[in-house]
Amino acid sequence: MRIFAFILLVSLCQIVLAEQYRSKLFLDPGKQLSESSQLSLKDLELQINSMTNAYSKSSTGRYLARHYVNGKNYSKAIEYYRTALSAEGLSGVANDVLLKELAGIYVLNKQYKEAIGSLDQLSSTPIKEQDTSIIILRAQAYYGLSDYLSVVETLDEIMPQGHTLSDLQLKQMLGLYYKSGSYVQSEKILQTLINRAPQIFSYWQQLTSIFLMQNKHKRALDQLSLARQKQLQFGTKDILLLADLYVANSAPEKGARLFQQAIAAGEIENNEKYNKRLFEYWLQARENEKATETLKRAIKHIKDFELFIRLAQLQMEQEDWQGMNSTMLFACQKTLDDKYVSRANLLLGVSQLKLGDKTNARASFINSTLISGAGDKARAWLKYMNAERPESDELRAITGPCHPEERKVRYVKHNAPQRAEPIVNAPIESSSEVIAVNTKTVPSQSLYGIKLSVEPEDLASSIKNQAFRTGVSLVKTGGTINGPLHILFDGALSEGEPIKFRLAFPYKGKPKNKGPYRAKKAPEFKCTYYNYTGPASDIFSAWARLYKQTNDAGFTPNGESRMVLTVDDSGDTPEMLFELQLGIL
Repeated sequence: MRIFAFILLVSLCQIVLAEQYRSKLFLDPGKQLSESSQLSLKDLELQINSMTNAYSKSSTGRYLARHYVNGKNYSKAIEYYRTALSAEGLSGVANDVLLKELAGIYVLNKQYKEAIGSLDQLSSTPIKEQDTSIIILRAQAYYGLSDYLSVVETLDEIMPQGHTLSDLQLKQMLGLYYKSGSYVQSEKILQTLINRAPQIFSYWQQLTSIFLMQNKHKRALDQLSLARQKQLQFGTKDILLLADLYVANSAPEKGARLFQQAIAAGEIENNEKYNKRLFEYWLQARENEKATETLKRAIKHIKDFELFIRLAQLQMEQEDWQGMNSTMLFACQKTLDDKYVSRANLLLGVSQLKLGDKTNARASFINSTLISGAGDKARAWLKYMNAERPESDELRAITGPCHPEERKVRYVKHNAPQRAEPIVNAPIESSSEVIAVNTKTVPSQSLYGIKLSVEPEDLASSIKNQAFRTGVSLVKTGGTINGPLHILFDGALSEGEPIKFRLAFPYKGKPKNKGPYRAKKAPEFKCTYYNYTGPASDIFSAWARLYKQTNDAGFTPNGESRMVLTVDDSGDTPEMLFELQLGIL
């Protein structure tokens, strides 16, 4: 009976104490729940330091620490975790849980050394046998200290059991491996995730990116093409990347076909930008007829006049005179910028002559000679067709469909304007075709390319072949083309001697040097310049003209010179427009 009475008394006391606590915490009619809770926490904080019972002090410290973790007050949480541990009132297993929690808070608070110190105090199991979450936490602390080698070594302890880890743990490891530069291990984790959930396209994208980071272009292509075969949801950027990977792996025809199908299916917008890209793919595949058909289908979307020029030149190579004529007439429905007028009239004239319209062909060729650009070729065509010399009224204004806004005959003038007399039959050495010299400063830019030495007569074919190889090398090593082809000369040009130059593309990204190809920073370049169109064998005369004009204008050449190739056809007889740039002091 006494024992029963004692048990009953203890039970009643516990009920009374519980009711008193509940009353204090929840049943105060003058306070909200949150306010009462704060009062209770403040009471606990005031009392914890005076507690003499180790278990009570550790338990209270643990409770307060976890409360402040929930409130993201990590400094206060750390304080009470330490209090709970220093009281030594809990079991070894419970202390290990607290140490793990404390290490996690240290990481959140960017106290990485303290996090590792807490994990080193774990007593229950050796480091190699600790659970995965503790090992990942240790790796996170090492990463915070930028100790990437220790990150990788720590994670490698659990890598063999990757198939048993949760997706969350694998993603945590992936992030740490990737940021630490361990791409091979990143590949393995992503392959595990793909095997588990092949429908999640982001895993495929990430694995492709990691292959590209290592310049494994063939594996990147295999990975992304397999995802395409599985009919995963590709976006525009993914299709562009896959097409580029086909090109980089010497399969431009597959890239072009993929891109064309994507446009037809509505996956990629049918606009000028993407049709131009498809056009370039077909050219790289040496499928000139398909390249032509691409621009013909998209002709209503074209705004870039250079594309009309390139389409007409391809049609000329294919002897499609009616198509060439239709292209130029369509292109010339709007007034043209000055820089296109001469070439447009030249191409229009060729198509008219080949269709038997000699009268209009003669007028178009004369128009081509009246403004700088392709005048030399137009004069050659006039001579070929035994055309009558132009009358004086034919030399006063540009007529016909391909005309600029201002039809009056003039030449490009940016400095002091001078009188210009049009000369139809002048040789290329004549300096009267461009009276005033143009100047500009080319900004500093990054260029990726190769040094070459070629004979003048081989210049065009060498540029065509090496430009393609340089572009492929640039893409394969992690860069993208960001502008027209540049040719930077080593010293002065000497007639009869091989031409030594550096062929390079402006680029974006971080391409690596590979073989003879180098990525370099070109400094700012002040120069005079002139747009030249003509055979490579006459290029020295064009340079001589620019040298003379530069000196006559009072400028001093600095010994440097460049050419920028703004038109590049991939046919057997490329039509090239060079901007000649002569460096000045």
